[in-house]
Amino acid sequence: MHIHEYQAKKILKKYNVRVQDGVLVSSKKSIKSSLEKIKSFPVFIKAQVHAGGRKKSGAVQRAVSHKDAEQKLSEIIGMKIVNNQTGPEGKTVMKAYVESAIDIKSEFYISLVINRSLAKPMFIISKSGGTEIEALAKTDPDKIIKIPIDICIGVQDFHIRKILYVLGLSESNFDELKNLINGIYNAFMENDADQIEINPVALDNENKLIALDAKMNFDENAYYRQQNIFKLKDRSGYSKSEKLAEKYNLSFIKMDGSI
Repeated sequence: MHIHEYQAKKILKKYNVRVQDGVLVSSKKSIKSSLEKIKSFPVFIKAQVHAGGRKKSGAVQRAVSHKDAEQKLSEIIGMKIVNNQTGPEGKTVMKAYVESAIDIKSEFYISLVINRSLAKPMFIISKSGGTEIEALAKTDPDKIIKIPIDICIGVQDFHIRKILYVLGLSESNFDELKNLINGIYNAFMENDADQIEINPVALDNENKLIALDAKMNFDENAYYRQQNIFKLKDRSGYSKSEKLAEKYNLSFIKMDGSI
């Protein structure tokens, strides 16, 4: 099960992962009232949709004033994103999240997934974050480092030091990186997640690490013990077939063609 960025950040914040506070705009009708909560500019407006490649699709925009933000929100909410992650049918944006823009020095990629062949959670780390990560995975995969974690011992300091080295951070960032990695790991384990992706993690001008984006997916077999998590499920973009399949507890995979 997927949740939106704003929901993932709310969960990660409970685990002491540093994130930005933002404002959710849930419809075109609520744009003006939502923007009244924004006190400073510039801001970033980010489509909340279960698809990657939002920035390349024009679904992440920078706004410098209330008027600018209002116009861009009107364009983003209701737009359809079509890329290799959405498939040809695309995904329609139903809501957007507005956050203050911050100055950053560098961007990194950090995710935690299940390595099914090892039966272990595994961190995937790269010094190159943001939109570069997909290209890097194809052109220079050796720059993406994988670190399996033994659940019997959890994250240890030697794991943190390896990640610190891979990201090119200084010793002064050790404690903060440790807090970030432990927060991701604990959120993953305690909520039966099967993926947490932060792309990017940024180093700001105060040498602090902050999660600028967040994606979380959960094991649907854990519904019986994670019912509060599953209440976050957004069905607004579901087709009639998907809603019917869920009602009768069926797996449904939409395919191209006319059969």
